[in-house]
Amino acid sequence: MKDEAPLYDEKYGMLLCPHCKSPLLTKKTRSGRFKCVICNEYVGKLNEEVMVKMVDSFPEELLREWKIEMRS
Repeated sequence: MKDEAPLYDEKYGMLLCPHCKSPLLTKKTRSGRFKCVICNEYVGKLNEEVMVKMVDSFPEELLREWKIEMRS
């Protein structure tokens, strides 16, 4: 069974557990997989759709500062 990817809440700019919809807090298991601390269900990796949403909602001014810092 494939683990479900986290959800992204654009309004608050945070990742949510795909199972319990709470803000995502994870713990790494011995197998290297991640579990939600709240509901104890496995959470998969970020998919491309979620990453695009995160980048699109990232504040442009902050992104510009980040690019300047990375070049330094």
